[in-house]
Amino acid sequence: MSEQDAKLNEAVRDIFQSWAVLEIGLSMYMGRLLMTDQFRGRIVWDGLRNFSPRLDLIRKLVTTYVDGSECEEVLAKLKTCRTLSKTRNKLAHQIFYIPEDSPHHVVFHKTERFTDAQGMEFLDDEKIQLQSLVNYPDQIKELGAFFGTRGNPGHVTSDLTLSIHVKTKWHRNLTSATEI
Repeated sequence: MSEQDAKLNEAVRDIFQSWAVLEIGLSMYMGRLLMTDQFRGRIVWDGLRNFSPRLDLIRKLVTTYVDGSECEEVLAKLKTCRTLSKTRNKLAHQIFYIPEDSPHHVVFHKTERFTDAQGMEFLDDEKIQLQSLVNYPDQIKELGAFFGTRGNPGHVTSDLTLSIHVKTKWHRNLTSATEI
């Protein structure tokens, strides 16, 4: 096995291991947002079809129940999760390899694609930098820690606890407007 192949194998292993930790962190955070325990949060998480609707639910809960800079920060992190999930899905569902003529790249061999103009197409390739895959595990671990900290009641600071409201933003705004 070449040095580049070993580097790719290690990156893929680390991506999947860190992805599992990220999903646990996100499921715990979902439980906090739903104001329930971690076990019930994981049941809701597991009941959703895949990663995209899970992120959509968290995004809607955050947008509705979290204020200010915390809301903005979480939404930015969720956007990063969605971006990274595309590459994670390619690793899980597509053939990939390092071409002999370009040892610093990884080629994803798309097995299918549907377009309105052409119908079903096969055998399309996409090339990315190997180093970007090597960097993914650290990005995923950082996201896992970010959401895990917010989802684990033993690690939540008082300012984070206060950032999740019981009332929706609409109700909070309506209440504050009628108090004037």
